[in-house]
Amino acid sequence: MAERPADGFEVKGITLRGRLDFIAAVHGVDAVERVLGALPPTQASVLRRSILATRWYPRVLLQALDDAICGLLLGDRSPAAYRRLGAEQCAYQRRQGQELTGSSPHLAMKGLEAAYRSIHRPGQASYRPLGHLGAEIVVTGVPCVPTQCQVNAGFLQELLGQLGVLDVAVQTPRCGIGSTRCVYEVHWRLAPGRRG
Repeated sequence: MAERPADGFEVKGITLRGRLDFIAAVHGVDAVERVLGALPPTQASVLRRSILATRWYPRVLLQALDDAICGLLLGDRSPAAYRRLGAEQCAYQRRQGQELTGSSPHLAMKGLEAAYRSIHRPGQASYRPLGHLGAEIVVTGVPCVPTQCQVNAGFLQELLGQLGVLDVAVQTPRCGIGSTRCVYEVHWRLAPGRRG
């Protein structure tokens, strides 16, 4: 059994495995080695081994992986690059047959509460509707990492776009270093004739 990370924050191996599979599928198998080669040797060593989907791993591995992906494969480490990573990861997961958690924006975001708990510890996510065309997702109990907030925002934007809603906007007004509360405010517009 692996030691708990110094900061105590972990992600499930399925998250890391998904990111590595995404790199190989979207950017090519050689890109995986380029990304791993950019990581500190101890982190790269962990990620080169067989990643067990149900095992817990230090969250810093995911952060380092995302930093390397954005820097090497997406061209920079701007907030826009991290959002693009989240959107591309979401699109990749859908192409692999991963089902949406609901048929409407509200059902999909409500489903993210349980999904978050299943792949992150500690911490929790909560969902609150903001009228018919908006919602708020709040993640508490973990230190906010602004780059991860951008990845999550990109994922949310793509997820709702795949449901056919228009003009999805995801704001992260209270995501900042030192915060233990990440807030995602999500608004959208429905296509003419669409309900829900």
